[in-house]
Amino acid sequence: MIAERYDEKWILLARQMQLEGRRLKRINADLLAVAKAYEAWEADLVMNADWSDFTPRLTQAQLNRLLEIQAMRNAALAKMKGE
Repeated sequence: MIAERYDEKWILLARQMQLEGRRLKRINADLLAVAKAYEAWEADLVMNADWSDFTPRLTQAQLNRLLEIQAMRNAALAKMKGE
């Protein structure tokens, strides 16, 4: 009887750890997507921004993409916090 309750607790704990592992994998995938999107945006900035005054000026498309990436980041952070 005691062994059965002990086994049940461990089974429950293992299941909880498995679910948390899956949640972390999904969050990791979201954060990786944000990093890749930011990397591509940064390359576009370096190659295509207006650098005439030694400081880049964003195009409207670059600004729009940056705002999209920020929204992706915020969603990934909210998921990480469990919101």
